[in-house]
Amino acid sequence: VVNRPGMALWARATIDDGAHELFARMKLRYTHFRQGDEIDRQEDWFGPDFDQVWYQMDVGRAFRLNKPSDPVQMRIRIGRQPIQFGTGFALDLPMEAVLVDTKLWDFRVLGLVGKSILNYPNIDRSKPVASHSDREFYGVQLQYERFQKHVPFVYALWNIDRTDERPSQWSQDYRYNSGYLGFGSRGSIVHNLNYWAEGVYEWGESSANRNFLRQDPIRAWGWDFGLEKLFDLPMRPRISGEYM
Repeated sequence: VVNRPGMALWARATIDDGAHELFARMKLRYTHFRQGDEIDRQEDWFGPDFDQVWYQMDVGRAFRLNKPSDPVQMRIRIGRQPIQFGTGFALDLPMEAVLVDTKLWDFRVLGLVGKSILNYPNIDRSKPVASHSDREFYGVQLQYERFQKHVPFVYALWNIDRTDERPSQWSQDYRYNSGYLGFGSRGSIVHNLNYWAEGVYEWGESSANRNFLRQDPIRAWGWDFGLEKLFDLPMRPRISGEYM
């Protein structure tokens, strides 16, 4: 049994009719395990720290280049922010990033240059790298937004792993360098019935186990499909199901 209460404080400011936007959110979380159920410690504080701190500029408004109704728009967001490609199947992660969001008529293009938050736990739970992550992310996503109820997308994403071992181990490397090619769609089937679907192919190289001279190939694929039913009732209850 675990109890995990938390608290968040946030502030937002907009300048020049939305041309510039600032956002910051600080979170504090407390974890308490019942006696005998803990992993390492029975209780632990996490934070306070800023899980989001970013600045966004609407390029057209800031430099008086276009109007909000024009078919070409561009926003640039810099800082610690949540990043999601597609439905979030391959990438849904907070990171330090520069995100360029461009609208070209019926197309929307996302460009990403990012870096993992250094104190963010690693997906690899090996002790030398479990407590931190140092990864670089590069990606581009294309969405088609002409359809009223469906938004198809395709993206390419690269992850460069620069995580170091603590303490250093000359005989073992833990790096995992991978690329992802994803495609799918999200939208509405009928009134109050939404869906999302995504397929991903992954390739790359990872460090061989107990052999620092060899790299193992990465070849994998996966898919995700989900439905969500909403109800026209107070508090908007919903039921969702998903298969990966």
